[in-house]
Amino acid sequence: MDSTQETSSKPTDATECSGNPACLIQEKSTPATEIQEKSTPVEFVGLPEGIWLHIISFLPLSDRYNMTVSCDLFRQLFFHPVLWRSVELSCFLAGSGRDSVLVLRPSHKQIAVQFGHLFHSVVLHVQRVHSPVEEETARIVRAVAERSSLKGLKLVADSSRCDRQGDTPVCASRLAMDMVKKATALQYLDVSCWPVFYSSFHDDPLNVLNVLLLPDTCPRLQSLDIACKIVYDVDSLERFRQTVVRLVLKFVHLRHLRVRQIHLSDLLLHELASPCRDRLQTLSLLTREPEHGEDDGEREGPSTAHIPHTSWSTLRSSCPGLELHVQAEVAHVPSIRWALSAHMPVVAVELLYCSLPADLLSCLRHLHGSLRSLTCHVMPGHSNDLPLLQVASACTRLRNLVFFGKVRSDTVLRLAALPRQWRTFRFRLKHVVMVRDRAGEGAGCCGGDVVHGEAEKRQAVRELCAAVSRQLGYPWELCKP
Repeated sequence: MDSTQETSSKPTDATECSGNPACLIQEKSTPATEIQEKSTPVEFVGLPEGIWLHIISFLPLSDRYNMTVSCDLFRQLFFHPVLWRSVELSCFLAGSGRDSVLVLRPSHKQIAVQFGHLFHSVVLHVQRVHSPVEEETARIVRAVAERSSLKGLKLVADSSRCDRQGDTPVCASRLAMDMVKKATALQYLDVSCWPVFYSSFHDDPLNVLNVLLLPDTCPRLQSLDIACKIVYDVDSLERFRQTVVRLVLKFVHLRHLRVRQIHLSDLLLHELASPCRDRLQTLSLLTREPEHGEDDGEREGPSTAHIPHTSWSTLRSSCPGLELHVQAEVAHVPSIRWALSAHMPVVAVELLYCSLPADLLSCLRHLHGSLRSLTCHVMPGHSNDLPLLQVASACTRLRNLVFFGKVRSDTVLRLAALPRQWRTFRFRLKHVVMVRDRAGEGAGCCGGDVVHGEAEKRQAVRELCAAVSRQLGYPWELCKP
């Protein structure tokens, strides 16, 4: 039988694929000789429901919706509550000038109308916080907050420009605040990507912090991320610190809190250590370079320099299981040394676009008893092999390592050979310098020469991946851009 007859024997009618998920997998034609060589063909129809749900969970919202018209099985799985734990609703600007309005994407409209009552966690993504919103979009988003039992909500705004167009009846900021008010079952709230305008801090009903301070807002909140985008005027920093303390006083069931390092205060640590509230499990601190319109005082983090060590000790004794996560977005990370030397159980450190100075590495090595996760996006042009090896060797509890910076292939292999149970071990292909020793023993040997030539580099990459896979005990590859 020739290839044309093989192709014609495949089902072409849509009705023949009804109830058969395997029809969706046949996007690429496979020669008959290759099919016969397989000893055990995969039966997609017989896969358990849990595996199908796990696969579908990786698909975007629109692709999930398109799958419902393919077969009965996917339509039934589409309504499974597990698939609606996290949904993103994106609003884009339609029109131009003063006539532009924020509109929910058409596919998101259909899905929110039909399945909004199943949503458990929503990401509301808008382009501008004070742009008008289409009436239909506002009605759909409000209905989602009212009909569903939202457990998680994240607000994201691409632009923090204060471009109000008068008192518009419905703007993106007002719509987001309505969602916060109506989601009475909310347990997780993330407003780290939502701007806070301090110029109207006290009386602005569109300020998310003011809405959170209302008596009936989010009574069940357990996780709060208020590392907000800051657009403030003079003498408002202390007001924000006081507001953070008031929020902690109100939400006594908070177990996870993320704030910016500059907003920490001695009073905040004492309130978190109070025996009249639930014990804090995670405290995440963000320190970063100031953006346009922000105070330059955050560059050095002066607020935490005056917090006595006794306050940290009190917090640690009150919350014995407390974990401290530190994220730095500064050029030379000078403002996180205080956290690394505060005798706190720093579990995770994330350094973005920075160098690795020797004194910082000395602090990291002191975290040998607590550090479990290290993420580094290192500035180009720095040699990182020896510092990285020293930190990884000293921190015996390290289980997650993500390093996107210049490093030699022999260093990667030596890190993989450390007695660790690596759960995450990631390096970027374009940053790894492939080396080979003079005897030609492979790409992971110490003290080798740099490999030149595209063919030799590809071979060296394959050898490195195979060697690291043997050390880790599972298939491993370098991350591609």
